[in-house]
Amino acid sequence: MSLPRPTPESLRGRIPLLAASYAVMTREGVDGREVLLQLRQGTGFMDGWWACGAAGHIEDAGSPAEALHREVEEELGVEVPAATPLTMVQRSTLAGVREQRADFFFHVTQWSGEPLLQEPDKAAELRWWPLAQLPERVVPHERPVLEGLRDGGLPPSSRWVTTSDSSSSPRWAPIAPSASTGACRGTCPRTSSTSRRSRWVA
Repeated sequence: MSLPRPTPESLRGRIPLLAASYAVMTREGVDGREVLLQLRQGTGFMDGWWACGAAGHIEDAGSPAEALHREVEEELGVEVPAATPLTMVQRSTLAGVREQRADFFFHVTQWSGEPLLQEPDKAAELRWWPLAQLPERVVPHERPVLEGLRDGGLPPSSRWVTTSDSSSSPRWAPIAPSASTGACRGTCPRTSSTSRRSRWVA
């Protein structure tokens, strides 16, 4: 689903996507399922907001899974034996080529060791939050993923689009089928009634 907007020449044609992996780590708590979040600080991006427990860019032509395992170990000091692909979010802004993103989210329910902050210069706090009571300030493109995991109906892929630059009010929507062919651009979202209700706008 694309929003009407002028596209600058620098973003025309084939544009590479900067890819990253996110660990959505959950456990059973006293009041239901909990998710591990870190409070960002000192990074220059969304400082003062809660984010997934670990995340980082895909490097050296590696895979999303390799990036996931590396970031969980570097940021939390634990090893993950297995993770389940959860969803992919494409983020598109007019802020430049480096702001065309592909975010791979993984659901992690098993790990060895105790998750602890390993990079205190990049995060002020690490906390388990009930999925039913997320903090108010969750990084905007991550919140719909956490809510979708909680509520069900999370599409396998979605787009995050802004109409001007990265500071604009963004819109989140599942990737829409092509009007002419009916084929999905990318991975088709599920067509159940639950999936159709999961059209978030942030």
